[in-house]
Amino acid sequence: MQITSIDLYNMLKGKPGDKEAGSLVQFVETKCEDVFFNKMNQLATKVELADTKSELIKWMFIFWAGQVVVISGILIGVLNAYLK
Repeated sequence: MQITSIDLYNMLKGKPGDKEAGSLVQFVETKCEDVFFNKMNQLATKVELADTKSELIKWMFIFWAGQVVVISGILIGVLNAYLK
């Protein structure tokens, strides 16, 4: 069940009073906005994700190239030892 600020105001205005209910609604809305903007600042943008993806691909290629060099060196060493 979703409660809007108007519904909350109407539920609370009879008990604490109009001024207090309005203050409570304003406080809750402010807190929700603060939480929303804090979470929004932690989200990555599309540009940041694209940069991260390109960096990851670059380092994966460097790792693969290094592995090919190492495996080639081992194979050459083993073949040289075996053929002599």
